Amino acid sequence: MFGRLVQDGIVTRYLADRCPDPTIWLCAYRANMPGTADGWLWDEESPIYKLGGFEQLKPEAWRIVIESLAAYPAMNLKAALIATITQFAEFATGDGLTPWSWNTQWTFERFAPRALERYRASPRRSISTGRMSFPFRYKHWRSPCCRSSSGFDATGG
Repeated sequence: MFGRLVQDGIVTRYLADRCPDPTIWLCAYRANMPGTADGWLWDEESPIYKLGGFEQLKPEAWRIVIESLAAYPAMNLKAALIATITQFAEFATGDGLTPWSWNTQWTFERFAPRALERYRASPRRSISTGRMSFPFRYKHWRSPCCRSSSGFDATGG
């Protein structure tokens, strides 16, 4: 959730309105906040890692989430509506079933190297290349149960 607030500019606004404040560790990084949730969560230069990781920052993240909801209700509502509409329009059954995502390749190489060749030859592999015969795109629109929601806590962990 916190990564989403970073991406929507809500954390930047919160820090701009409250810093300098010695009780907010992120004030020291307000000029260098990542512009995306991915940047917040995965960039090695992200403040989350400089401040000790997810667990260390969790109390401050929750504080910012709660206080920003109270301070900027319209900004939060607008961001939530835009994200909901975007997810509804862009999410499709089969999204992410690509054969060579970095984590899939790494997992097979590390934990199941003998299964790697079978995976490469499987029908799932062809989804991203368009050779899969099942039309995921059309199935998505007939199956409203295929919507997802995030289970992340405030820090995204």
